[in-house]
Amino acid sequence: AGHLSAHPLPARLSPDHRMTDSRVRLLRGALVVLLGVVGLATVGCGRSGSAQTGKGSPPPGHPRPGGDQAASGRTRAAPGGSTIAQFTKSRFARVRAGLEDLPSYVLRPEPSATESRQLQDLSERLAKATDRAAFLAIVDEARDIRCSGVLGLVDGLLAAADPEVRGQAIGMLEGVTSPGILPLVAKVAADPDTDVRLEAVTVAAAMKRGEAMPILLKGMEDEDGNVRQTALCGALDLEPPHRIGALKVAAASPREDVAVAGLAFIEAEPNPDTVPAVLQALDHGSAAVRQQAHEIVALTFHQEFPTGVEALAWWEKNKGNYDENLVLLDAAATPEPEAP
Repeated sequence: AGHLSAHPLPARLSPDHRMTDSRVRLLRGALVVLLGVVGLATVGCGRSGSAQTGKGSPPPGHPRPGGDQAASGRTRAAPGGSTIAQFTKSRFARVRAGLEDLPSYVLRPEPSATESRQLQDLSERLAKATDRAAFLAIVDEARDIRCSGVLGLVDGLLAAADPEVRGQAIGMLEGVTSPGILPLVAKVAADPDTDVRLEAVTVAAAMKRGEAMPILLKGMEDEDGNVRQTALCGALDLEPPHRIGALKVAAASPREDVAVAGLAFIEAEPNPDTVPAVLQALDHGSAAVRQQAHEIVALTFHQEFPTGVEALAWWEKNKGNYDENLVLLDAAATPEPEAP
């Protein structure tokens, strides 16, 4: 993108140049998607979980992205790729692949005769279980129960002291879209164990329901980078207005990886509703986030602003000059936007 102060963009572009600039914006947005496709081919479809990967670890051979290991002061030429590329190629691609593999289903309100017998037997065993092997055996036998009665078993298993049991218990609900599971998912969304929280946001993301937004928004601020990025992926799969709301929250996040990723997706999907979030990011505490916001503003509006406050004042005055895709309306009929 270059140094904005050294190479300011012109205040007015001809129609041909505006067309070229729109292509540049689309290409940059496409690059985000392309990196995700590359990640799908190179990272694979592994899903995280206590039993599969071990405590706090992604699938073997894949580094933990974001948060704990995210480099500060990102530049476009940062060694190893930008924060955006790392996010997209690693967690975003892996999570999307994993979620696509999950079968979606709704829990039936009433059990079959076989399920009734299973639930009674498993409930009696759960009341007597004291060790990990006994708890995990109950989990294994309950996985095929597809009625709401299984939620009582999950609730009981979530009381176990062993985080592996809690993680596998909430993992039983992967792919379930019934809103009745949300109280159980919310219960472990704040679990002290990282893998349990990761499993909880994975379940919430796989629901693809707006009702899961509070869990996903909480996950976007988690101390663990995998949890944050899984939650953001889930929020991005929702329909507006939830998706737009999640992008606004992401752009304002104090977590650098979430904020930069949120801005990247905002840039790829121009919308007047998200412009204030970009302009406010000009005052973000992270230099990487501020740089990203400045690049988006320069590319979209051909303006530079010293602060987000001034940028927001300019937008309030000039937003009527742009269409729903943030393309400047006919310059011949529209006054040229001017920076304050």
